[in-house]
Amino acid sequence: MAGLSLRRNFVWTIAGNVVYALCLWAQLALLTKLGAPENVGRFALASAVATPAFTFAHLQLRAVLATDARGAYEFRDYLGVRLVLMLPALSVVAMVGILAYDRAQLAAIVLFACGRAIEAISDIYYGFQQLHERLDLVASSMMTKGLVALAAFGGAFALTGSLNLALAANALAWLVPLLALDIPRSRRLAQSIGGVDVRPRWRWSIARPLMMLALPMGAVMLAVQMRITIPRALLEAHSGERELGIFAALAYLAVAGATVVASLSQASLARFGQYCADGRADLVRRLTVRLLAMGLFLGAAGVLVAWLAGEFLLRLLYADEYAGQGRLLVLVMADGGVRYLGSLLGAPATAMKIFRGQLVVHGTCAVILAAAGLLLIPRLGLPGAALSMLAGSLWVTAGYVWLVGRGLRKMQALTAGGED
Repeated sequence: MAGLSLRRNFVWTIAGNVVYALCLWAQLALLTKLGAPENVGRFALASAVATPAFTFAHLQLRAVLATDARGAYEFRDYLGVRLVLMLPALSVVAMVGILAYDRAQLAAIVLFACGRAIEAISDIYYGFQQLHERLDLVASSMMTKGLVALAAFGGAFALTGSLNLALAANALAWLVPLLALDIPRSRRLAQSIGGVDVRPRWRWSIARPLMMLALPMGAVMLAVQMRITIPRALLEAHSGERELGIFAALAYLAVAGATVVASLSQASLARFGQYCADGRADLVRRLTVRLLAMGLFLGAAGVLVAWLAGEFLLRLLYADEYAGQGRLLVLVMADGGVRYLGSLLGAPATAMKIFRGQLVVHGTCAVILAAAGLLLIPRLGLPGAALSMLAGSLWVTAGYVWLVGRGLRKMQALTAGGED
């Protein structure tokens, strides 16, 4: 099973991400059509509470695996670490829910977390397929996962009106591609390569250095998730589930561009890893510039569409009570555009193994978000939440420009030293 070209991997990745993102958006749209904004708010809060623990427990192992061009660790070690870390992640989420929320919200949080645990197992198999540049396998799995989950979630909510039952159906649906596609396909890919064992292995002597290598990236992704969690938690605490539901519905419209950005990053990650392993700073720079040009175009297009047709789109996609938020949508899309650039710079930064620098950037961003949110949300409400996110995104993008620029200079220096 030979690897695909960068172009074909990108086409497959964007197809998979688009279908998957549309299915996730359709779940949210269904909640706005069949339920009240409070349902959307409860769904968004469950995501905001459950996601950080799993984001950290991921340790960004998929990206570390996908850029492990020299094979420093075996896939079975990555899989073993991922499986073992799911239990403490579930425990932390349940504890936060018990301490901070009522029973109805606790149930939604735990059910959402169960889905994230299943998704995390698929994710590490995706990393193995991505390492060998078979993103067609990843994309088809994501399409299947999105469609099956949409049918299960939508059917359960339409029949019962219960968000908790819909979340339970969604989690069970995510088992289908894991068992039917991800595991069998990875086994066949391993057989075609030869000498690769896809059964999980846990050995502390191996797991410990692997976790220590990936720990900074786990902390980075936790800080990245705080860009979503902090404003939403502050908004829910100040204004309630209804306002959070409206904000979450608008924020998800930035996913259209984010889907393309994620596709670009995922498709280029293994290629960046190879360029870095070969010390080709010129190729890293060239690919980075191409990615940023596309990100800039996507961001500008999103802001323009929101400015010209925001209210019409909100009325069409959601319900009338969302249509009056056209100006807020412009702010949300502006934040999305700036965030696209920072996200695209994450691929070369990760390939260069700049983990601690990313942690500093995102850790500082969390502080900025908290300070801006505490200042702006009580005064401005929904626009305050959008402005606080925009402030964080501006900082992150500027930080990544500096990190990647410094990394390129170091690569050039090492190459020049080697030639001498």
